[in-house]
Amino acid sequence: MSSRPSSIDYIESLNSIQKNLFRFGGPIFIFIGTVSGILGLIVFTQKCLRKSPCSIYFTAYNIAILILIYTSLLPLTLEIGYNITPTVYNLFFVVCDFIQHFYQIVYVHFIYFWLLSIVF
Repeated sequence: MSSRPSSIDYIESLNSIQKNLFRFGGPIFIFIGTVSGILGLIVFTQKCLRKSPCSIYFTAYNIAILILIYTSLLPLTLEIGYNITPTVYNLFFVVCDFIQHFYQIVYVHFIYFWLLSIVF
């Protein structure tokens, strides 16, 4: 019999799983999201597509997704996966309230641009 309760072992294993998911999965998602956002910007800012309302919304969607990746997923991956607190190393991450409000605004616009691109 172990001296520690099994619930503590269970919580520690869940924390380990979370840390490994952010350590290995976070950079993969950041890379894939960045590549898809940049490729989307390249495609939808072509001269022949610039005048279409749908293309304008997709361009705004790709900009919103890039901002969303680097203001939400990157700091979370650094903090949970690598135990690096971005607020210690970068002044940009110090303003947590601003980032949270900015994240919510970008997320709402992200959904808004996506829905408008479907409509048009």
